Parts: sequence; structure tokens; C-alpha cells
Amino acid sequence: MTVAAGRTILYVQFEGPPESRRPVWAQPRAPRSGIKVRVVVEEKALGAARIFVLFRRGSGDMVLGGSVSRQGLEDARYKLGSAASEYVIAAVPVMRSLERSR
Repeated sequence: MTVAAGRTILYVQFEGPPESRRPVWAQPRAPRSGIKVRVVVEEKALGAARIFVLFRRGSGDMVLGGSVSRQGLEDARYKLGSAASEYVIAAVPVMRSLERSR
């Protein structure tokens, strides 16, 4: 996957049953197990305490985007029109690989 300048990839880990699954954390390296989704975010997300994720719950946990700023995702959700109510924006902590391995 090619990533544009100023952008990077984080892996968002999801937990829970399909109807109430939620993102619980994000990190730069893919976790070895569990449900995870790759999302492109700003490079400054690597140093941020959290990111925001726009996603739809259910089979497949469709993630539309991630950002250190909630406003951009609110704008994207608004553009979904009548489908906007099916999508949720959640704040998830950004973990460093060493933090998760403890």
C-alpha cells in the first residue's frame, strides 16, 4: 500500500460481538491476533495520545477513516447523507508497540 506524504498507517484493534463491536486501540504495527483494520492517518498521529475513527458497526467493521481531528470525520459523516446515522466516530488511544506487549 502506497501512503501519501505526511500520512502513515495505524492498525485499529476491534473487540466485542458484531452488533456492538468497537475500536479499543490503535498502533503502528499490526497485532498478531484479533480483529484489526488498517487506516491511513496523519503522521502526527504517531505521537498523539488518541485518534478518531469513523466506522460502521457490524459484519466487517467498515472503517471509512481516521484522524487526529474529529471535525474532518464529522464532515465526512455528514456527506454520507441518510446513511450517516449508521456510522460512529470513536476516540481510541494510540499505543506504542511496547505498551501493548506488557
